[in-house]
Formats: sequence, C-alpha cells, structure tokens
Amino acid sequence: MRPHTVLCNVSKEDEVQAMFDAAIETMGHVDVLLNNAGLGGYAKIVDMTDEQWHVVLEVTLIGCFRWTRGAV
Repeated sequence: MRPHTVLCNVSKEDEVQAMFDAAIETMGHVDVLLNNAGLGGYAKIVDMTDEQWHVVLEVTLIGCFRWTRGAV
C-alpha cells in the first residue's frame, strides 16, 4: 500500500478535520494516533510577547487536543 500524505496545520481546525477525513477515506479507520506537533520559540521567556506565546500554545497544546478529539 502506498503511503498517503496530507499536510496539516494543527492550529487550523478545518485542516485537522480534513486530515482525518482523508485518512478514513483512504484507510477506512484510524488505529493509532501519534501527537507529534511541537513548536518552540527563539525568544527568552522574559522577551516573549503574548502573541508569540499564544502561537506556541496553539500548536503544542491546542493542536494536540484537536488531533485527539479528531481521532476519538
């Protein structure tokens, strides 16, 4: 079976849903979920803006939540 690739920005709910839709259409079901999205930052925490911190949370925390919810 050929691998199937779908690019997904985990900070976008519609892209997460499209990824799961493509997986189910291609494979029929999801057996395993690997939450591996992560984002660090280059700024020291004392220099980090609220917006930079929000992006880190959006990818590393909320993105994992979206993937888990999509799989369930």
